[in-house]
Amino acid sequence: MEENVYPHAAVVFANDYQFSPRQEVTYPAVKSRMLLWCRSGLGEVAVNGQRLPLAAEDFLVLPWNHAIHYRADGRDPFFVGAVHTIPHHETSQEVAWGVSHNPTDKLAPWTWRRDEATRAFAEVRRGNMARNEKLIYLVEYIIRWFQSEKRETWRARMLGGLLLSEVEGFWSGRRDGQDPFPPELRRVLQYISDHLEGEISLEKLTRIAGCSRSSLERLFSSHLGRSPLNQLRHSRMERAKLLLTTSHQPIGAVARRSGIADPYHFSKLFRSIVGCTPSEYRDRNLIF
Repeated sequence: MEENVYPHAAVVFANDYQFSPRQEVTYPAVKSRMLLWCRSGLGEVAVNGQRLPLAAEDFLVLPWNHAIHYRADGRDPFFVGAVHTIPHHETSQEVAWGVSHNPTDKLAPWTWRRDEATRAFAEVRRGNMARNEKLIYLVEYIIRWFQSEKRETWRARMLGGLLLSEVEGFWSGRRDGQDPFPPELRRVLQYISDHLEGEISLEKLTRIAGCSRSSLERLFSSHLGRSPLNQLRHSRMERAKLLLTTSHQPIGAVARRSGIADPYHFSKLFRSIVGCTPSEYRDRNLIF
């Protein structure tokens, strides 16, 4: 069994948040190693003055005591997930749920909560969730666990060490700041995210990428493990699942906002990919 390289870490807060169009939020001093995941939509964050655009499936790992300003897109505001981990939380102190966001917070002066050297992400690091399904499952689990009524200290510590190790491993062998996707693929993924409600053709995607159809298909296969059209279907189903679980919009409206005009075709496609009908999925997963 490998040694736990973060034996003193602990998850202290985790949540999801749907921004409103053009909503802006600022926190001047966040004392955690925060993983910020853009589940869907668009927006921008400024971290210690560095402006970082976010699209669906992008994530950031942010440094200790960072200043952050969120700015949501006006038409498709981002829906984000966040996990706050304390790299070194004294074992003699009970884990307190919450994170300091500004110097006046009661948690701010607690010296038994502090940073610890992390080998792979000393500064802001960017990644894409599509590159690591294990990280998706881990972050989803942490957020759902934190929203439950029972939060155990031992689990908070176990998950903190596991998360820091997982994100460190994500960049193993990469240069600092290196985008895991080439610019051609990044442009196409951004276009898909921005235009899910409209018609998207393979010819259009090749023009955006600036390469041939076969080159584009190789890019998608090597970096995402699926074809461009399969990625488009995947993105539309992810948008549909999000709308089904975070709103009470009719199935027809969900279909249109996911880029499929025919509700019957949408339901058939949804069932073939997800394994149940849109209504069944909503009944099982609707939060409110």
